[in-house]
Order: sequence, then structure tokens, then C-alpha cells
Amino acid sequence: MWGEEGFVYLVNAFSLSMLSDITIAQHHLVRGYETPSTVQFFRITEERARRYLLDDPWWVSAVGHESTAEILSQRLGVHVAVDRRSVQLNSRDQILVAQLQTPRLPEGEILSAEAIRAIPITYWFVRYANSAELDNGLTGYYSPTGDVLGM
Repeated sequence: MWGEEGFVYLVNAFSLSMLSDITIAQHHLVRGYETPSTVQFFRITEERARRYLLDDPWWVSAVGHESTAEILSQRLGVHVAVDRRSVQLNSRDQILVAQLQTPRLPEGEILSAEAIRAIPITYWFVRYANSAELDNGLTGYYSPTGDVLGM
């Protein structure tokens, strides 16, 4: 966790199911009326992703496949645990997505570590905020390295 900024989750995919009904309800009832919410994506380099994880001992892995966790551990220089947890975002939580650039695999197919090594990976930081937070100046989140991710 980065101070009071919330948790950072390392995942290999982003899903709208990560936005829990509770989180959405909290964000939509600001000052007694509905307000729109925003999911923001910031593409970052592998080196930047590595620095965030190395500088923050409190990040949480939600990478569900052993071969993916193994490759990410090697590429990012941190131990990525295998954990098939479901991620439910709360206010100020952030997600570091390590997106393998593969076509959709047939059902039940799992790639080996050797196959994954050859696949390009793009990295994204994702955050969820409502318009009131954005209106109040929440335009970026700080990483442990002091970088600002934002608009």
C-alpha cells in the first residue's frame, strides 16, 4: 500500500468485474446525486513497472497462472506469487496490469513459461475515480518513486 493511496494489485488482465457494486454505489452517490465514474489507463514501460514494484513492498499479486507469474518475476525482478484472488477495487486502489499480447486462447489451454517468454507484454496502471474526486484535483497518483501518474 502506498501510504493512504490504497492498494496496488499486480494482475495480468483488467475486468469490469473488478468494480464492485459497493465501490460503484459509493462513487455514484456523491452529495446525494449520481455522478459519473472514470476508469483511467496509463501505459507505462517495463522499467517503470519494475521500479514501482521494487520500491513498494506492499503490492499484492493477483496473477493466477504459475507460468505467467514465473515470467513476470524474471522480467520485473520481484517475486510474483501465484494467487487466483478476485480483485475488488476500492477508492484509490490501483492496478498494475501486465498484459500479455496474445490472441484469445482456446478454452482450457495454458501456455508454458517458454511460450510466454516469446510474447510481448505491455504494462498499464489503472485507477478508478468518480468525477467529484477528479473535480477536487485528483489528477494523478504518486508512486513510491515520486512519479505522478495522471492526466
